[in-house]
Amino acid sequence: MISWHHKYFSLILILLSVFVIAGCNNGPTDALKPSVILYSPVSNDTLVTGIYEIICEMSDDQGIKYVAVYLNDQLQGTFNTPEYQARPAVYLTLDSSHINKRISYYIVAYDLNNNASKSEIKSNILVLKNMDHPNSPYNLDVRLITSTLLNIFWEDTNEYEKGFEVWRREGYIGTYNLWRVFGPNTFNTNDATINPSQIYFYKVRAFNEFGYSDFSYEVTSIGSGGSASLPAPTNVTAEIRGTNCIYLYWQDNSWNETIFQIERKSGSQSFGPVGRVGPNITTFKDSANGLSAGTEYKYRIKVYSETDSSWSQEITARTYAVAINAPSNLAAVQYDSITVRLTWSDNSIYENYTFIERKIGDNGTFIQVGQVSTDITVFDDRTYTPNVKNIYRIKSTDGNGSYSNYSAEVTIVPTRQGIHSNSDVHSSKTVLP
Repeated sequence: MISWHHKYFSLILILLSVFVIAGCNNGPTDALKPSVILYSPVSNDTLVTGIYEIICEMSDDQGIKYVAVYLNDQLQGTFNTPEYQARPAVYLTLDSSHINKRISYYIVAYDLNNNASKSEIKSNILVLKNMDHPNSPYNLDVRLITSTLLNIFWEDTNEYEKGFEVWRREGYIGTYNLWRVFGPNTFNTNDATINPSQIYFYKVRAFNEFGYSDFSYEVTSIGSGGSASLPAPTNVTAEIRGTNCIYLYWQDNSWNETIFQIERKSGSQSFGPVGRVGPNITTFKDSANGLSAGTEYKYRIKVYSETDSSWSQEITARTYAVAINAPSNLAAVQYDSITVRLTWSDNSIYENYTFIERKIGDNGTFIQVGQVSTDITVFDDRTYTPNVKNIYRIKSTDGNGSYSNYSAEVTIVPTRQGIHSNSDVHSSKTVLP
């Protein structure tokens, strides 16, 4: 008779046998995770749309069962290990939804016992439609901060440039040299090495690992810009002629222009054309294009050839706030042996001062020789040059920045005989009764 002790011992042996057999059938216990090293695509890379093999290294003491690929933290796909191979080939798929976006990815390797290891994350990978070089920067311009410091700035629509090159040359006949290199997303820089007596030219281009963009157009340290082969107009000046009239003058530096286009803007507006003149013309009257009284405008002169264009620096002009009528009937007489007396008609109710200007000879330059106050219509000049042609003109002002047009000019050839009596002495400013 078998005792209960023997029955209990036999049951234990049966249970142990079952556990041993089950362990043999399911393979050895495995707590080791696979090792994973990710090589490429690498972080900060640039790729085009397509399918890329992920270059990696994986190993496990029991073998790799499958690999999962995660794109932007989302499972993109899994790859099983074929029979008789140590690990699967793994791929990353980039389609049109990823164009012009930056992505990240990683992989997770699983061994036969489903132990998992995650690779490092490869990030900031730009996906493009193709491998083109970047577009050219545009809206290149300069801001003169001081006579020895200027700021060069530009705009750019590229999302994948690696940087920018700024090229500079000194003088009209200098040679362009690479001046500075900047990283991506740069849009301006200062030049603190300029000589105020020299003109400098600048141009900018973008680059990436696939090549360089075309250069931007040129700009200069005096604010002009355009094509290097078409010199821009210079010495642009404005002469205000009332509340709605501005005369513009410039120097023509080109030989092959077809037209000059006069461009204007006010406030935050963009430049727009207000008129055009033919080749070799260097003046324009802006009077019928919507000018308003007391308003500040910016002008530039754009020159065109058959293939290029360039533009001058900007200038600022403000129309007069009020309309001041020009004096008329200006006359000059030899009043006495040492005095030329000027008289005129006052045609304005706004003037506070009238300025008297004189030049000697037809080729002389007008200079101011005096001024009189409101409603005075006479002026005595004793600083004239005798026995030659003295030419006079006058204009009036309200004292707040508005001026009349000049009067007609008047000419006299005075003499000077010296002072003979006290009756010959007159004030240089006389009000006639």
